[in-house]
Amino acid sequence: MMKSTVNTLAIIGQITLGVIFAVSGFIKGLDPYGTSLKIKEYLEVLGLGIFNIWCTHFSILLCFLELFLGFMLLLFIYSKAMILIAVCLNGCFTLAMLYFSFYPDYSIQECGCFGDFLPMTTNESLIKNIALLGISIYLWYNTQKHPARIIQNKQILIALFLFTTCMVSN
Repeated sequence: MMKSTVNTLAIIGQITLGVIFAVSGFIKGLDPYGTSLKIKEYLEVLGLGIFNIWCTHFSILLCFLELFLGFMLLLFIYSKAMILIAVCLNGCFTLAMLYFSFYPDYSIQECGCFGDFLPMTTNESLIKNIALLGISIYLWYNTQKHPARIIQNKQILIALFLFTTCMVSN
């Protein structure tokens, strides 16, 4: 009975992470320029304005990574690797929001996680990121307990990659 509950929680957690990453990546893909402006804002506050020329490229990369990670998690493809990437991303996002939450005198008013679709303050984003980091760590801890379902059909991976690439390039 307990193993079934853990497996169910892991599946629900993975689907939740997948949906959030896919939606976030999709929204960033609708306005990669707006995302690059938000990245530029973060870099300037941190005194790293020298990297501003790479903001658009990083915006597209972040959109692609989030969208691709979201779909891979939703389809349970290479779950163990995708969960580890989710832990790393959520850890970075959480640390960034933690930093900006404790230094509120900076000019960043909203995080830009979901663009203009769902504006969030840095504190709201921090709470969201802590919850997602908790889910990610739970999934990572339990990767040995639930089976990794790898889809053998390589055409799905190719179609998913092409779909993600097309979404990012728009």
